[in-house]
Amino acid sequence: MLRFLVFVICGCALAQVKRIPPPGIVISEADRADLTAALTKLKPRFDSSLDLQIRWKAVDWALRYNEFFKPEDVAKARQILDEAFGQAGLIVHGFQSEIDDSVQPYGLVIPPSYSPNAKGKWRLDVWLHGRATRPQSSPSSMTA
Repeated sequence: MLRFLVFVICGCALAQVKRIPPPGIVISEADRADLTAALTKLKPRFDSSLDLQIRWKAVDWALRYNEFFKPEDVAKARQILDEAFGQAGLIVHGFQSEIDDSVQPYGLVIPPSYSPNAKGKWRLDVWLHGRATRPQSSPSSMTA
């Protein structure tokens, strides 16, 4: 009887588990095929760069786990797989965790006005990995 009671209580608790993040939108088969082809093209260079691994993984997992939340997310996925990604704006980098050797993301938001040759001070926003109950549209902010 005790086992049955525990089973019922656990079953009720599991029935109320909230998925984080929530399910994404359905993307077209053409978009899915296009992104899959782009991933396949980048795969041979996958081991050469942690930054490339984190970009590849972001798009792969978004496809695999249905994590496109807005129609414009498909264009963002194409953008981060683009070779020229990271000139200004959010630049996603990867580092290898000392805890489990997984590749984890972080990002730097570089202002469009920044130039490595110019003198002056610029704001630097830092985006660190993590997961909220809903997708975040803006990075955490730190000023250097």
